[in-house]
Amino acid sequence: MRILLTGGGTGGHITPLVAIARELKKIGKEKGINNLELFYVGPDGMAKDFLAKEGIVLKTILAGKMRRYFSLKIFTDILKIPIGLIQAIWRVFWIMPDVCFGKGGYGSFSAVIACWIFRVQILIHESDSIPGSVNRKLSDLAKRVAISFSTAENFFPQEKIALVGNPIRDSVSNGQRDRAGKTLGFLGNKPAIFIFGGSQGAQTINQAILGISKDLLEKYEIIWQTGEKNHEGVLESLKNIFGQVSAGCHVFNFLNEEQVADAFAVSDLIISRAG
Repeated sequence: MRILLTGGGTGGHITPLVAIARELKKIGKEKGINNLELFYVGPDGMAKDFLAKEGIVLKTILAGKMRRYFSLKIFTDILKIPIGLIQAIWRVFWIMPDVCFGKGGYGSFSAVIACWIFRVQILIHESDSIPGSVNRKLSDLAKRVAISFSTAENFFPQEKIALVGNPIRDSVSNGQRDRAGKTLGFLGNKPAIFIFGGSQGAQTINQAILGISKDLLEKYEIIWQTGEKNHEGVLESLKNIFGQVSAGCHVFNFLNEEQVADAFAVSDLIISRAG
């Protein structure tokens, strides 16, 4: 059996695919399915870092984002979309999967369209309470639409909907407090706050935390994932405020799976964003 996975280039689309892949392999092993093959067709983004480690065969394509705001990238994205669609049709032709699982985001558009052309069964999943534009468009092509929030059902054909929640990697629920000193530099002498804006960070949260950082660090230990683009700016701001980054403030551009699990395990409060 061949299953094709696809999704946008951010962690919010890629990490659920990891959870799906692990569960598929678990089910395959339990049911004695020895010919299970998993493929990914979509933009590179974070796929190489996450999916290749899961034994998933990566077939990357160009993907253009359909922006609802002005950006100079619009002009390059207009070219990427048709090129990516041609690439996806070629990739799918040679893979010819039995099923396509689309996680949404601009990166899934071409692969799902290509699978529809070859009459491959399509399942899409929507994580957000208000669905993204790509999944709204693709829902007409899908056999089933899985959703995480009941509010999303108003945007999809009712007969296709399955309320299933969001795919979660089991490991992030199994963090170890005793290990956090090594993985995070955690001290454990104050209540802990985990600030987590997703794989890309959240600039609004970062700015808000910087504004109250003096008060917070008097009472709390902070584990802070800023996102790659905001990391240097946050560090520079903290140095301007304190002279140097406090030992009780652990600032990361990105947290790996083990670090996220341990951050959940030690935290008394999590400040995060949601779709």
